[in-house]
Formats: sequence, C-alpha cells, structure tokens
Amino acid sequence: MSLDEKLYYAFCVTKNRFKFSYGRKPKGDKLKEIMLPARSEIPAFVKGAVEERVSNDMLDSIDFSALSDKAVDTSRFSNLVPLSELFTVENGVAAAGLLRSTERKNDNWIPFIRPSYRQSTSVDAYVNKYLVPQEKVYPKGTLYVSTNGQGSHTYSYVSVSEFVPNSDVAVLKPKRPMTLREKLFYAMCISRNRFKFSYGRKPKGEKLERIMLPLSISKSYNEMALLDYLRKLSL
Repeated sequence: MSLDEKLYYAFCVTKNRFKFSYGRKPKGDKLKEIMLPARSEIPAFVKGAVEERVSNDMLDSIDFSALSDKAVDTSRFSNLVPLSELFTVENGVAAAGLLRSTERKNDNWIPFIRPSYRQSTSVDAYVNKYLVPQEKVYPKGTLYVSTNGQGSHTYSYVSVSEFVPNSDVAVLKPKRPMTLREKLFYAMCISRNRFKFSYGRKPKGEKLERIMLPLSISKSYNEMALLDYLRKLSL
C-alpha cells in the first residue's frame, strides 16, 4: 500500500470517531468492523498526492503535535507579501435582528458561521439566504478566517457549502484566480499565525491585513500542506 493510500485510510478511520462515545471504544471487533472504501474506490486525487521521494524517515522527523500553533517556515519562500496584497477582506453580518433557526428548514436555509477551532463546529445556526444582504451570501469554496472568539481566533477554513459569516468572521476574496489547493494552503498559513494574537490582541482590520504570506508556492510544498490541512480536519 502506498503512502498516499495509508494517509487516505488514516483520514477515513479518524472520521469514524463519532461512533465511539459514552465508554464505547474502537477496540477488537469494533475496530475491525469499521467500514472503509475499497482500494478501487479511492478517489483519483489521492493517488500521487505525496511525492514518492518523501520517505518514512522524513515523516517521522516532523513534530505534528506542534504544527497547529506555529507559523509556516517562511525561510523557503523568497517573496512574502501582506495578506492585503492577495485578498480583499470583507466583514460578516451581526447576529442582532437576524432571523435564525437551529434546524435547516429547506434549501434556502444555509449555515450562519461563527468562529470555531474546528470547521465542523462552526455552524452557529441557519439563516434564510434571501433574508440577508445578498453580498453577504458566499459560495462553496470561499476562504474565511475567525477574527474573534477567544480561543478560536485566527483559524481559517475553506467553506464546503454556501454560508453567511457572522461579525466575528472575515471573508477573504482572492485578488487573482486561485485553485482550491491554493486556498487550502493559505488557510493553513493564516491559521499558523495564531501565536501572534493573544492577551486581547485579535486578527482584525490592519492586524489581519498585515499577516505575511507567500506570494506563490511550489507544487511539492502545496501538496504536503494540503495533506497536513486534511489531517488536522480529522482531529
């Protein structure tokens, strides 16, 4: 089994965490009974995602536990620019006076996003997309960052559906065409700047716009960054 396939199956197994709670643990037969895709059903994008020259020894040398709160090693990038050169920052919508629902009534009701240290828990409620300003309804594949939320600030994600951000979430609109992989890479870069914002400091306004990011990225580093980002989503 290739390294690509092992990483994919590690991701799939971790996604089954919700089945084990209240004392239930993935041991013995319970672990063996977890259903996984057949090798023939592994998505095409997985194959070749990690370059074959990446050895197990190289992976063992990475301290994955420390990645989430550290800045990206920028020594490999020769051209760093402020976030404002790559993105236009747009603020979210205040919750006051907004009609919200705890359930999604129909397809017109879309997630109202709040700051969260996990993307899966960032849905605060659902709002009718026709009852909010249309310029605040953002499509799937939009990059956004938490600008407040105590321990949830600076976490950045790429949306998986239409959404409306709350006032503690800023949307980053690229000033040039960007692929999904580039957006995922920049989401990771921004998230790793969390250490700069503590003791009341928040990534808002000019502080957010001044975060330094690579102007461009190499293909090989982009692939590794994407896999690292996917790995964190499963935690």
